[in-house]
Amino acid sequence: MALAAPVRADDLASGDAALDTLLDVQVESASRYAQSRFDAPSSVYIITREEAAALGHMTLGDMLQRLPGVQIAGDRDYSRIGVRGIDRPGDLGARLLVTVDGLRINDAIFDQALPQYEFPVVAEWIKRVEYLPGTGSSIYGSNALLGVVNAVTIDGADEPGLNLRTSLGSFGSRRLVANYGSGGGLDNDDVFIGLAAYRTDGEQLALPELGSAGNPLGLSPLRDTESYVGLLLKARHDAWRVLVTGTMREQDIATAPAGTVFGVPGTHYRDQSLYAELAWDNGWAGDLRPSARVHWGYSGFLADYLYAGDTADAEPIVNVDDIRGTWWGTDTRVQWRGWTNHMVVTGIEARYIDNAHLVNEDRASGERFLDLRQSATTVGVYAQDEWRVSERVALTSGLRVDRLPVGGTRTSPRLALVLRPDGGQAVKFSIGQAFRSPNMIERFYNDGGIFQIANPSLRPERILSTQAAWESALGPSTLMTIAAYRHSLSDLIELVGLPGGLTQHRNVGTAESQGIEIELAHRAENDWQWRFSVSRQSARGGDQPLSSSPQWLGKAELISPTVHGWQIATEIDALSRRLGERAGPGMPARDLAGSVRWNSQLSFQPSATQRLAVRVVNAGNADTDDPVSAGNVLTRVPRPARTLWLDWRIAL
Repeated sequence: MALAAPVRADDLASGDAALDTLLDVQVESASRYAQSRFDAPSSVYIITREEAAALGHMTLGDMLQRLPGVQIAGDRDYSRIGVRGIDRPGDLGARLLVTVDGLRINDAIFDQALPQYEFPVVAEWIKRVEYLPGTGSSIYGSNALLGVVNAVTIDGADEPGLNLRTSLGSFGSRRLVANYGSGGGLDNDDVFIGLAAYRTDGEQLALPELGSAGNPLGLSPLRDTESYVGLLLKARHDAWRVLVTGTMREQDIATAPAGTVFGVPGTHYRDQSLYAELAWDNGWAGDLRPSARVHWGYSGFLADYLYAGDTADAEPIVNVDDIRGTWWGTDTRVQWRGWTNHMVVTGIEARYIDNAHLVNEDRASGERFLDLRQSATTVGVYAQDEWRVSERVALTSGLRVDRLPVGGTRTSPRLALVLRPDGGQAVKFSIGQAFRSPNMIERFYNDGGIFQIANPSLRPERILSTQAAWESALGPSTLMTIAAYRHSLSDLIELVGLPGGLTQHRNVGTAESQGIEIELAHRAENDWQWRFSVSRQSARGGDQPLSSSPQWLGKAELISPTVHGWQIATEIDALSRRLGERAGPGMPARDLAGSVRWNSQLSFQPSATQRLAVRVVNAGNADTDDPVSAGNVLTRVPRPARTLWLDWRIAL
């Protein structure tokens, strides 16, 4: 039986051991095999479950928000992840590859991988998050345009027995996480089963852009209620591993998206996903280490959109989306170390979408504006060589070639130089190209001319990225990372507002993002833990700043040692003023104010099997907005107000 608690450094034999354990950790996502964080061909940012537990995190988005250059935003129906100034309203996470234990979570219909309760795995089940900013298509293919996020989940041995966490919060919020783990014996078998549920009655929103003479503040009679159920199942036996994860989420939408009626119930979303993977890895056999993975996935999106009738007396019109798809794929790779001072990994990856069905129809008449069935096959072949030129110099070169359903063949190279002046430092330089293929919604979605029309001629997005980073251990318990970058995107895909109120996805041109990030992170035995970062970024589309792109991001967290069972932790996020979205073609955009938001948690552990906590989110009740995508009446929505949580964890 175990509760999430900070790692005890008394398990470490010395300062050198602390360095090995806390700073020079092994990461799996940079090269698709385990390697030292300092040896990885790009900078790597990591947050652990011990930090997340102390800060009261509940979602992957809560954890990612702690990392440099990352901003979590949303428009009250879906969340999104902004990276290094690229935070496009309406983006569903398609420019960032997100994986769970290496399994691709970006689905085959929307390409979405979203960080809050759209994501199947809650924070309690994540051992650590690895975030690699910059291109990753040389080994991952599409979606690894701006970076790769890998959520490494816990094993049964990490949290054995039955563990429960129940939480009550503001706005009628309640949450339950239950998991059972077993493992760590002589046979090395391991089982983990987790189930999570969440429900909130939602806030009452003030939306002045939807105001009227009788309701100037635009107070919505509706609340953005949300419910979620998530599942994680893992099992390991000898060389075999099974992973199953999925989610079901429903939400009533109060912000009148896509021109729907404001203040009248009826606009409702339901999302479903399920992922399953069977993996085999028998370890090294001489100089070879083969491995293979087979996975299957399903995603579904069902939505009702309530529109006003043609006349004041007419019945409302209900437009319906029913979008579902299944796919399966394989990933076979071989590591080889038979060539002195080289580590080579080669692989072939394939994904086949065998049944994507896109339907949009009028509920009353049954008339279908879209009834499309699609299948598609993507195949990629990749190779990477990590060459130890000398004891302190390594050169990593990689190349991947993908055959795509649209855009033909794409080649993604990467070259990285890593210099190790000593055991506690790494200086890294990298350059690479990446791409993102347009997804099925962007190419084919059409709702009969109500809101969106299709564009099957879209081209893949492309990026050229150069980066430099310095990672340095300032003693055995503190790590400093300084990273500078420049990203040049072309054929950027955006949802564009058209005359007459329609929208369409189009390749709108180029964008550039450049900046610098500095992070200091400290973890020590029986001591205060802290993390601080500042990011200066500039993102422009053509000759104009990109909307929703702050020039400055500042983040800090402070976690106290546990004293007589008590612990307090605080996190702060600050962002500068951002450009908002235009209310329509040719109309000026209004700025969004900067903000400072802070969260705190006070916890008490009365026994080895129980933990109580009080957490306040947005403690200062900062009143700030996020922009909304094109085609909506709204251009901005308020970010969540102050929320109080009471939390109880028990191990049985």
